[in-house]
Amino acid sequence: MQEMPQATPQHAELLKGVGEWKGTLTMYMPGASDEGTPCSETVTAIGEFWTSSNFECDLMGMPFVGTGVTG
Repeated sequence: MQEMPQATPQHAELLKGVGEWKGTLTMYMPGASDEGTPCSETVTAIGEFWTSSNFECDLMGMPFVGTGVTG
């Protein structure tokens, strides 16, 4: 059986993003207000090699939810 690979320094950098984040999302579109809207993202670790993220905000008057996986 093949041995499990070891996490690299790049994996350690990826894990620095784990946590609860709050910010402001600003879109620049012709004819639209460039006023920012509050947003939040929760990033969780999936072991040593991957992270999962959930992003939420109110985008142009409608709830927006995005997800992502990075590894």
